[in-house]
Amino acid sequence: MMAQSPLAASVEATFSGVEVKLNNTDEWLPLADGSNTPLGAGDSVRTDSSGRAILRFLENSTVLLLPETSYTLIEFSQSPTSLLLHAEIEGIAIQQVTGISDFELHTTQLVVDSAEGAFGIWSKSTTPDEDTVIVAEGQVTVNEVLVEAGNGLMAHDEMRVVAMSAPYNQARLIAVLDGCIGIVQTRAGTRGVLARTGAGTGYQRRGLIGDSGQLPLLGATESTGWTRIQFLNGFGWVVSNAVTSDCDLPSLPDDSPEESIIQVTNADEFELAMLRPFYGNPLLDAWFYNIVVESD
Repeated sequence: MMAQSPLAASVEATFSGVEVKLNNTDEWLPLADGSNTPLGAGDSVRTDSSGRAILRFLENSTVLLLPETSYTLIEFSQSPTSLLLHAEIEGIAIQQVTGISDFELHTTQLVVDSAEGAFGIWSKSTTPDEDTVIVAEGQVTVNEVLVEAGNGLMAHDEMRVVAMSAPYNQARLIAVLDGCIGIVQTRAGTRGVLARTGAGTGYQRRGLIGDSGQLPLLGATESTGWTRIQFLNGFGWVVSNAVTSDCDLPSLPDDSPEESIIQVTNADEFELAMLRPFYGNPLLDAWFYNIVVESD
């Protein structure tokens, strides 16, 4: 029988907006940016819309919590020959795991039964059928289904393992599962078509898609002429007359803004090393990495 370790991990607040709640208490305690605190069984960590935290469990597991994520350590124990880590999560997290003999991570809808390598979790209680696990390195088992590197699965997809290309994130997996490829064809003399955060010119610009570029289409408004796309590491909208396809797209409401898009501000080199397999090079997605790009 393994001896219980009361302090299983350390928590580092890497960007302001992190709180911890200790076992058998109700109060959430804020952590200062850059501060460290121990984490024990029964304790919880949460981040707000900008906060980030790194959890380190000995040399065996590192967890990067992205904004709007909560993590509760259910149980942690160790012996000379084995290590047990059980936890619950809701939100988005990147994890690296090695040498944990009894690993169990619960999302809203899924259970990661074992893990060895690097994988990402996307989980929301409001959309539990979209709970997602994607593996960048090594392999994990999810509800006893093996998922190897370069593959992911989503709860609504009946545990079907799907191959995909990097970067390995939920939006790109949704495009593989539900998208239909279209081609951007803009007017002569224009550089491309603007992608926006909603179906209308009043929404924020997310970036420019060049002429003849391919993009996954996910739906279209009936009367306002906008098409929803998978774009960069998230989603966006373009005017429908700039896209050609043979797709039979589902009809979407005329006013369809995207949900608040997660952004990562001032990530350090350690965080970037964890993020790149899942969100790519910062220079290729200034929106996600919250980089200010000068307009011409």
